[in-house]
Amino acid sequence: MNKTLMAMGLSIVLLAGSACSADPDLDALGVDDGATSETAGAVGDEGNTELDPAAPISVEVFVASDLDPEISSIVEQVLLLGVAEWGYSLPVEYWIYGVDDDAGVELTEEYCARRDSRGDQNYEDCFESENASDAVKGYGRYYLEIGQLAQSGDQWVGEAGWTGNPEWGTHIFMSSDPLGLSGYPGNSGDSDLLTVLHEYWHGVQSGQIESLDQDTRAAADGPVWFVEGGAEFMSLTLFHKLQNDGALPAVYNDYVVTMDSVMEEYLASIDQSLAGECSGRTLLSLDSYGDDCEALAYSMGAWAIAYLVDGSSPDVLLENVYPEAEELGWEATFEEAFGMTPEAFDVEFMAFLELPDDQKMAILDL
Repeated sequence: MNKTLMAMGLSIVLLAGSACSADPDLDALGVDDGATSETAGAVGDEGNTELDPAAPISVEVFVASDLDPEISSIVEQVLLLGVAEWGYSLPVEYWIYGVDDDAGVELTEEYCARRDSRGDQNYEDCFESENASDAVKGYGRYYLEIGQLAQSGDQWVGEAGWTGNPEWGTHIFMSSDPLGLSGYPGNSGDSDLLTVLHEYWHGVQSGQIESLDQDTRAAADGPVWFVEGGAEFMSLTLFHKLQNDGALPAVYNDYVVTMDSVMEEYLASIDQSLAGECSGRTLLSLDSYGDDCEALAYSMGAWAIAYLVDGSSPDVLLENVYPEAEELGWEATFEEAFGMTPEAFDVEFMAFLELPDDQKMAILDL
């Protein structure tokens, strides 16, 4: 979504307004010495998004006062695990709404006071947009109302997104009430951890692009299936690694989440979609947000990235795609990294989807 405030990758999952103050063991998480989860200070001059290499890592999590404060430390730990694996480009803020209206407004007030104090946006304009029930204007109340919808029992739903503005020099994420971490029956905290990793990957993607011009950034990002498929597959890959290593924080789970279970579910979802409302669609057609088949960009995109990684290397996105995409454009970078045009890949990948599920699952090497 290209807006003044962009929500990259709203992760739809069945899933105290203060920053987390407890520092986890950064050495144990594999984060460089000198890092901190506290405020890292200014990032260069006002309006300059270049990261000061001497500045410590800043990862801050803000939760509404109606949520369990422990959610803050859990999310912070997972973000730092993402930093340790994928790197760090800009300070991180992760804002999590609950369901209480007053607590949500307090969190929005804190958010807007911070934007004003840092010269990002004046308080009045910020509050007017973030407190509107309209995700076109802002996201605060939108995420609050998503949580309220879930609590009503009508629908187990949660959303999170990269909602920042590149000019602000900060990766800003917002989330509705994380249902598993909040202990709602029938939900999994592991799904929420996956969402955090998914969103941080969007920060990794965004941090690779220096230009502040929206058209340039969109051209470097690539189509939705690549943006969201990358976030899905890379978050699942890291989740799988951390799960096997016993490195994930212990959370409430009503069901077990694993990489193979999610990827199997995606195969079933792809088959169902292509046999129904998305009949005739191919991977390359999933190129924009707001598409009636947008959900297919996540599931099919995840499998497309899995296929590309299997034919190249696990680090192909970080080492071969993102460093070149801004200069060359996404299509040229894709062809250079994978040895085929996106159109040729579309044909090859759609043929791959016709294989039996066990053959498709085999490329994951789990």
